[in-house]
Amino acid sequence: MARVMIRYGEIALKSGPVRDRFECRLVKNIKAGLKSARISHSAKRGFGRIFLETPDFESAKPVLSRVFGIVSFSPCIVCQAWVEEICRECASLAKREWWKEKDKFAVKTRRVGSHNFSSAGVNIAVGDILRKETGGKVDLENPERIMNVEIRQERAYLYTEKFEGPGGLPIGTQRKALCMISGKRDVIAAWLMCKRGSPVLPVYLNLSAKKIGEFHKVLERWHYGFRLERAVLEGKEKYIGEIVSRLAENPENNFPNLKVRVVYIGAVALGEELEPEEMRKMKKASKLPVFYPLFGFEEHEIKRLERKVFEG
Repeated sequence: MARVMIRYGEIALKSGPVRDRFECRLVKNIKAGLKSARISHSAKRGFGRIFLETPDFESAKPVLSRVFGIVSFSPCIVCQAWVEEICRECASLAKREWWKEKDKFAVKTRRVGSHNFSSAGVNIAVGDILRKETGGKVDLENPERIMNVEIRQERAYLYTEKFEGPGGLPIGTQRKALCMISGKRDVIAAWLMCKRGSPVLPVYLNLSAKKIGEFHKVLERWHYGFRLERAVLEGKEKYIGEIVSRLAENPENNFPNLKVRVVYIGAVALGEELEPEEMRKMKKASKLPVFYPLFGFEEHEIKRLERKVFEG
């Protein structure tokens, strides 16, 4: 059974009640993602961390890398927060990972809680045992390997690998966003709204069934915790502003052929900036705020995001 320590970032800055709600939402989204992939697991909250147990970490890894709110995660060894046991388990972990003689390594320790030893003391003790057991050399400036020790109250978590998550806020911590999609840039804009915690309602404009399926599948891979609805329009309305206002205000009555169950829209997201005339019509027709998530991004940054969204 693999044990995984999951880290979040921005959530930790929230007030007590808000942080509690966001953490619960993150755990629910993690469970939903793993359940959708049919990976058995158990997850629970700890102070400043979420702890996961699963028998199939390799299958869980791509799922965790797509859960918004996760900054990074590491498979780890858990032991008692005693220096002697930490040293013993670190040496065992290094041997299992085939640390070689002459490998340059460093030890990095961080602590949460009160202990009768210091982080520097742990670094020295673990470094000494690793040097003796593996024949490696300590190099704090350019290490080839890093042994991480995170001590939280009475437990210690040891790891050598760290995998990145998408960061941001868990989906469901903000109101739903209506996203007009007619190309890849709009999909990226929807992804960025998800990263800020908003579930999205994609509205596909003038796209083939093949493109709609492709774009929807991409968004579904990131939309853990909430069913991803969809609306498809053929663009008979002249102005996007008119489409947005009618969808947001009363989708069932204005578009009776659409099966859109969620009407609580809090914002609109667009991948491209509207023409001034179109923007004026939108503002006149609807009070919803309009976001341009890609505003300020350089072209090479958008390309990098495209690779992440479509290939991640």
